[in-house]
Amino acid sequence: MAVQPCLKVFPLVDGCHVVERVWTRQHTVASPCHSPRDPERNVVPGYPQMKTIARPFVALVLAAGLAGCTLSPPSKAPNGGADAAEKTSSAALEAEESPSEEPSAEEAEFDLESVPVADALTGDFPYFDIPDGYANPNRDIPIDDYGRIPFWTGKDLHWVEGTTYQSIIHAADGENFSSIELKKLVDDAITEAGGVQIADSKIPADILADIDDETRRAYVAGWGDIYNEPTITYVVRTADSLVWIHLCSDSASAGWLIVEAEA
Repeated sequence: MAVQPCLKVFPLVDGCHVVERVWTRQHTVASPCHSPRDPERNVVPGYPQMKTIARPFVALVLAAGLAGCTLSPPSKAPNGGADAAEKTSSAALEAEESPSEEPSAEEAEFDLESVPVADALTGDFPYFDIPDGYANPNRDIPIDDYGRIPFWTGKDLHWVEGTTYQSIIHAADGENFSSIELKKLVDDAITEAGGVQIADSKIPADILADIDDETRRAYVAGWGDIYNEPTITYVVRTADSLVWIHLCSDSASAGWLIVEAEA
């Protein structure tokens, strides 16, 4: 009578299994895995020590399997994570309850009151001369007693009415044109007189489109290349008047406009 092993599989948690190897004696009337057993001792006849040997082995294997297949407890967010989530929810709720307020059109408009009052300007209008080393290569354009010109504030165009002056600026004979030098000389003269620079940036194309054709043509000498270069704007505020200065320079020439309006 032959003895052969029979495998019994015990399913455990997390997909692990423990296999119990049980040796049985093969009978002609029983399958290899179902050998006759002594009902009183619950052992295979002829193998009285099977119970004492197999069961402790199985218990040992089961314990090892359970140790290796122990389910990990679900991860928990640290207290800091819970606090952060709570703070995020609170911040979102506060944002809904207190929506941000956008500035109105009046708040976004340039405020002349922010410009400090300077001493009265000396001399006659336009008060500022083309700096030394630079000149108007053409015949001087007469001063207009009245004109209406838009000045760039860095946010929009501010239309100014009053006495107007305009000129193209080139290098004087025998001199080289320097945009950097010209801007510095103009800035020094205006700030020394108490003026304030309020803009130095390129005017957006959609805002330039608001300038009508008549105004474009009337002041073509003073605009400079406003479509491609930054525009610099100054304001000199005195007790009696507001003097606006526009300067736009490229690498070879510049243009400037000066308008005096009542305060």
